[in-house]
Amino acid sequence: MAKLRNITDETLNVPLVGRDVAPDEQIEVSDAVWAQHAWPETVWAEVTVPHSVFDPADHTVAEVNAHLEKADDDERERVLAAERAGQARKGILGDDNE
Repeated sequence: MAKLRNITDETLNVPLVGRDVAPDEQIEVSDAVWAQHAWPETVWAEVTVPHSVFDPADHTVAEVNAHLEKADDDERERVLAAERAGQARKGILGDDNE
C-alpha cells in the first residue's frame, strides 16, 4: 500500500478512493492504483513510514543473536557497535569488547 498526503490547502475529490480528501489528510491506495495513476508532486506527497531500528538494549541476548544471524554486514556492524557502546554483554560480543 502507498500512503499519500494532500499537501494543498483545498479538499480534493478523489474518485479513486471514493471520497473527498481534506488538506493534510493521509490516504492509502493500493500499489496498483499508485502505479497506474499520476499523483502530481504539487498536490500529493508520498508518506514514508520509517522502519524501526533494532536496538540491542531493548532485547535479550538470545534475541540480539538471532537478529545478528539474519543481518547483513552493515546491520551486524551497527548492532555490535551499539552493543559495545551500551551494555557490552559477553553473550553477544564474546571476549571482543574493544
